[in-house]
Order: sequence, then structure tokens, then C-alpha cells
Amino acid sequence: MVEGQLGELTVEERVLLHLLENRLQEGSWDADANNTQAGISSAVHIQRKHLPRTLKRILESEEVLQEMRHVSGSKQRRRVYDLTQKGRSRANDIKERVMSLVITRDGEEVTLESLESTDSILITLSHIDSNRSWNETPLQVPISQGKGDVGIEGKVSEALVKAVFERAWRDGSLSEAERGIVEEIVNFLGMSPERVTRMEQDALNNLSESKGPDRERIYRDLLEQALEDGEIIEEELVMLETLRTTLDIDLEIHGRLVAQVVAHAELLDSLEPHFHPYVDAVRTALEDGIISLDEDAILTSLRRSFNIPTEVHVAIATSIRDNMK
Repeated sequence: MVEGQLGELTVEERVLLHLLENRLQEGSWDADANNTQAGISSAVHIQRKHLPRTLKRILESEEVLQEMRHVSGSKQRRRVYDLTQKGRSRANDIKERVMSLVITRDGEEVTLESLESTDSILITLSHIDSNRSWNETPLQVPISQGKGDVGIEGKVSEALVKAVFERAWRDGSLSEAERGIVEEIVNFLGMSPERVTRMEQDALNNLSESKGPDRERIYRDLLEQALEDGEIIEEELVMLETLRTTLDIDLEIHGRLVAQVVAHAELLDSLEPHFHPYVDAVRTALEDGIISLDEDAILTSLRRSFNIPTEVHVAIATSIRDNMK
């Protein structure tokens, strides 16, 4: 969930604004990481696994185009995105609307356009709360930045990386192969090196307090993100194969987890997008097969926030249980 005025924009609008400020250089072989799915999801504060649905809609509406280009730090060419003329027109309309927003700063009412800032529009908006008041500290920052609160979506990616670290460090050391797969994952998610260092330290601190994360959950989480756009490209395939070996996931487990991921995607497709974070919360609660009293209280609060009817909750929980067997 995105806070403040940033949350007043739809995911589509945030993506279009981000791409408006991050254009691909025509005819170039290279592209910036900001134009990859990882870069976009980080900038617009959405889980990478949820981004392909938005991209699919704006690709189909011919507002965005997709290419394969070399990105610094990646061994393989990666999918990158840019605005079409139609997309630029819509993005400029959104920008004009946003920049005319009247906010309160230092006791005075000013327009966003009048602020002198070198930051992107989305970062500037992250300083403005729901009351249209300016905050010197952003309400949340992209996961690609090293410091600051990243919100619910970013915390999910952080939890995945920390789980991989905990699993890899359980034998007391991190091999070169394990270090390599961690690097692939953080590049995949668009996380900053500074944030990754903190995640690794957190994982080491937690090792003495737990038995470590479940290897199937780690693998399924990454598999879900790789499969979300309906295909697994070569760099994702290599990453998954390496992770499968590292976690000792055999082909039978792999097949079962693929089936779970596909079923979960079908469930999300059948529901309105604003229900998706709740679906993820229910699935997390059901990891051990039951919903505890504390988890039920949290889900009840979320149902009120998202205005989710009880019958929808029952359908979601039943579907998840059926596909986790």
C-alpha cells in the first residue's frame, strides 16, 4: 500500500510518469535499469510480481512498448519499456494535473510546480501526505534506495531476500554459488547494495533465534515473480535453476510449486486488483495450514480497510488451501 498523495495515483499513472522521466535512447543497444521491470516496480512502489498485469494493460492500449536491450550489470539482454506517442500524451496530461496540485509547505499554500526540486515527480509526491502537507522526510522510499521505509510492497521483497540469506547461511558460510544467486535475486528485484547488506546482517542476527525459512516458500516466491508475465526468459531460468540446486528442490517439488503459482495467479486474475494484497496476506497466514487468532485479527482489520465481504474471504481462503495441498 502506498501512502499519501503518491497513493492517490493509480499504478498505471505512476508507471507512465516514471517512464516519462526515463526515456529509452532511440537506436541504442543499452538501456538503464530504471526501464526494467525491477526498476519500474521499485519506483512505483509495487511488488514486481504484480507489475506485469499493469504492463500488459498499457501494452495492449499501445501506450507502452517493450524491447530487449542490454542493461548494465546483467549478463543477458533484458526486457525494457518505453512510452509510445500515445503514452507520452497521457503521461503529460497526468503530469500537468499533478503539478497543479496545491499543497501546504511551511504554512503557505503552493503548487507542486512552484517547488524547486531535482527529484522525480514520484519522489516529490512521496513527501506529501494525505492532507496535502509537505513532509521533509518522504513517507516511503523505493526499495532501490539504501535507507528509509519502503512500505508493504518493499517489505515483501526484503523478506524474500532475507529468507534466502538465512537459508544460505545455515551451514555457517556463504559459498560463491550462493552469493551469486543472491546477487541475481537482488538484481531481479531492483534492490540497492546498501539495503542488501542490511538484509544480510538481519538474517545473520536471526539465525540464532529460528530454524530458518522454509526452502519451498523461498523458491515459490521467486518462481511466482518470474512466472507472473506468463513466460520465463533465459536470465530468469538460469536464476531459478541455480536457486533450485541451492535449496535442494527436486523436480517433483518444482512441479507442485509451479502448479500452486499458476493456481494463485488464476485466483488473482479472477479478483479486482485492490484485493491482491489481501490475497497475499491470506496466503502468508495459511503457510502453516491454519489461521491463528492473531492472524485472524490482522486479516479482519485488512478486510475492513479493503472493504472485502466475508464470502470473498472464504472463497480466497478455500482456493488457497485447496492449491497448497
